[in-house]
Amino acid sequence: MLVPGERDCEFIYGEEPLTEGQVRHIAHEYLANYSLVDKIHEFFETREAIGVPVESYITNEPISLKGLDGTVNEYPKGTWIVPPQGWKLRWIFLR
Repeated sequence: MLVPGERDCEFIYGEEPLTEGQVRHIAHEYLANYSLVDKIHEFFETREAIGVPVESYITNEPISLKGLDGTVNEYPKGTWIVPPQGWKLRWIFLR
């Protein structure tokens, strides 16, 4: 998941929060050129892929997602969601 305006795991390396347009661009480039899922962006260090994306969804409006622990989180328009193959995505989309 990549959320516009939010820090992600690359923030500690100097990456700034991304705009909605930047998230969309990254999503398209990723699917066209990489199409693998790694653990916390460690592929170039470990060479270990843990899955492949089978779906990719960029939200067209703000959404609420309920996680396995029951916590509801709000995400802005432009959030990119990529569940990998073999994962059971169990978030509940709330309207």
